[in-house]
Amino acid sequence: MGYTAHMNFPIHKAANALATVQDSTQLLTKLTDLEYAQPDNTDPRWQRLPSNTTLNLQFNRLTKISELQLTALRYTISSYYPPAEVEVLGSIKKAAAFIQGRNKISYKISFPPTNITQLRIKLSGVDPIPAGHFAAGGKSWLLLDELVIN
Repeated sequence: MGYTAHMNFPIHKAANALATVQDSTQLLTKLTDLEYAQPDNTDPRWQRLPSNTTLNLQFNRLTKISELQLTALRYTISSYYPPAEVEVLGSIKKAAAFIQGRNKISYKISFPPTNITQLRIKLSGVDPIPAGHFAAGGKSWLLLDELVIN
């Protein structure tokens, strides 16, 4: 007689949601495609973005959310730094919003369950690159992976 192991593989609420950079029509499909990048800056599943970026997610219907998770790659020799600050704003139909090495840095931001149709994520990067680091004084970039919404 054997034992059975069960695993649950839930699909997060932002799977295949429309993701764009604010004030742009550029689609960022890598951020909601359910394909997760490896800790390698050449992995094509990473989404390369300027260090100070605002992302917009559009949901097809009213969605109750309570958490945002995102992963950023820290690879300082190539000027990739994780966000220094992440701000999350949700709204319904564009109403007023409410509220050194190579590492994958995970962020998890929890908040009271809230119904939304749009989510704005403001990412403030490390700019300029701090003294003592490779390319000190230069511009940093963000490499982001899946935006997981629960």
